[in-house]
Amino acid sequence: MKHVRVRAEEKGRRILRNDWSVSLTETRAFIGILYGRGVNEAKNFKSVYLWLTNVGSREDRRRTERSKRLRTDKFALSPKTWNKLIEKSQAGYKPSQNITVDEQLFRSKATDRLTRFMPNESNKFSIKFWLASDVSSKYVLSGFPYLGKYEQRPSSMLLSRYWLSKEL
Repeated sequence: MKHVRVRAEEKGRRILRNDWSVSLTETRAFIGILYGRGVNEAKNFKSVYLWLTNVGSREDRRRTERSKRLRTDKFALSPKTWNKLIEKSQAGYKPSQNITVDEQLFRSKATDRLTRFMPNESNKFSIKFWLASDVSSKYVLSGFPYLGKYEQRPSSMLLSRYWLSKEL
């Protein structure tokens, strides 16, 4: 890398006829941009645009969006899988007239954003879900994880009623 920098400085001084220098960091950044340009097949893309911070690979933007979502949404890591499960369970089953909404605790040894400590339970660490299930068959029709206090819910409304009004 130092060799590339030295040769670039020599050529810059020869062409510009002045004391032209470039840092090792700038050299690495330039090579990275050239590499990215080749990977993205952006050969006709103006080089000036490659230095802009808002221009980059879609993957970088996805990672940034994900990290922003993780700050606000505790369930941001797995909503696709969960939503697909709920969608398929609703498509594959016709419920009876009676549906119940209640919490369900799933034991977990892992500690993450969804895990709750419940000192009065036999399984101290659990992931809490709110589930709507058919009363007769116990089939899960819909649900979502408990992510903490719901700020939008009026204090006079039960959480199960709030959830039903949100879902339906």
